Formats: sequence, C-alpha cells, structure tokens
Amino acid sequence: MKLKRQNLYYKILEINEEEHTIKAIFSTSDQDRHGEIVSQDGWQLEKFKKNPVILFGHDHSKPPVGKAIAFGFEMVDGKKALVGLIKFAVEEYDFAKTIYNLYKGEYMRAFSVGFLNKESSVLEDGTIVLEVNELYEVSAVPVPANPEAITVAKGAGVDVKPYFNRLEELEARKELMFTEELQSSIMGALEEIKTVAKTINTAQAVDITPNSTEDKTSTPSVKGYDEAKRKKLAIRHINRAIGKLRSSKRNLL
Repeated sequence: MKLKRQNLYYKILEINEEEHTIKAIFSTSDQDRHGEIVSQDGWQLEKFKKNPVILFGHDHSKPPVGKAIAFGFEMVDGKKALVGLIKFAVEEYDFAKTIYNLYKGEYMRAFSVGFLNKESSVLEDGTIVLEVNELYEVSAVPVPANPEAITVAKGAGVDVKPYFNRLEELEARKELMFTEELQSSIMGALEEIKTVAKTINTAQAVDITPNSTEDKTSTPSVKGYDEAKRKKLAIRHINRAIGKLRSSKRNLL
C-alpha cells in the first residue's frame, strides 16, 4: 500500500507553551505541490483516530514526535480545513522537543498528511481532485525549513543537532529508494511524452486535403474533427505520463 501525501505550508493557529501544544492546519482544498486538490468533504478519519501519531518526515521507523489530541474541520480564511491540536512529546523525547521549538519559533512551517486515496476525478484542465481519502498519519516535515532559518534557530538557543542528524538519515534513505526500477519508470514516462509530441508534429505535417474537388466543401469540418481527435488523444497520453512522473516523485518524498 502506497500512501499519498499533501504538504502544506501553514500559519500557527494557536500555541500553548505550558502544555507544549500547537494548533495547526493539516489539510486544505488548495492545490498542493503535486498539482492535486484534496477534497475536504471526503476525509475518512477512523484509522487516524485509532492511532493519531505525529511523525517526522513520514518516518515510521522512529518514535513519533507527538500526537493529535484533537482534530476536526474548521473554516479558515473562508475555506474548510482539517485542523488538529498537536501535543509534542517534549518531556519523553529530546528530538520532539527540538521539533516543537522549531515550530514554535516558526523555523519549521509545514505539515504533511499521509493518506490512501480511494476515489478521484479529473477537471477539464487536467487537475486531479482526490475525492475520498483515508487518513493514516500526519508528519512534521522540514519543508520549507532551510539552512538560514535553522542557523537563526540555533542562535536563538534551539538545539538543532538532533534535527540535522535525523535529516541526514532521511536523505540517506531517499538515495536507497532511488532504485533502477524507479529510474526506468521516470525515463519511460518521459519517452512517452516525446513519442506523443512526435506524433502531433507528424500529423500536423501531413496534408489531409482530399484529392477530389467535390469533397473540398467538407474539408474544413473533416480536418477540424481529425485535429480535435488527435489533440484529445495526445492530452490523454500526456496526462497518463505526467501521472507516472508524479507517482515516481512521491516514491522519493
């Protein structure tokens, strides 16, 4: 089972420093960086309710950095959003304390949901809408934390060593995940797009005007129909290839 992810840059809705909790947005219907829209009306939360863990970087091999003690839907800036209250394990886990402090100081500004898509649709412009989704976990993610921001955090007294150690582990794992099979999938999708492009160019270069002068009156409609048919077929092939590229990208993130 391969989970999908939606990374979301967010604004902190609420911080309780005594309880070490942060209220934040988990998901919205805004188009994500994969070019997809996650419908907020189709969330299935039963799985997540049984184990509402907050991971770091979708890393299931390490202890969670916290848990969602409350979550549900709220209107944020006029849009429906999945919102959660996260309690970080700062007393039990030094790394969790580091991550909490990075969020509190807004040096880290993103969360990512891991979910299984069950139903989807495609808009006229090719945008994929994920209609029904089963939530499995929520992760604190280092995007868009950057070296400059972390340097500032270090200057402010935040112990950032655990953060960099874990980040190195994740990067090493990505390199191991870039297998020959994945490379082949990416190259195959690119070749498919090239083939479609060549087909379009070849079709445009062919003179499909009938030889018979009697048929010339129908030439514009026939030609227009053929061109429209070719365009629809080309768009279908390109969207399929783009879908393969997106799938390959998720395998690395």
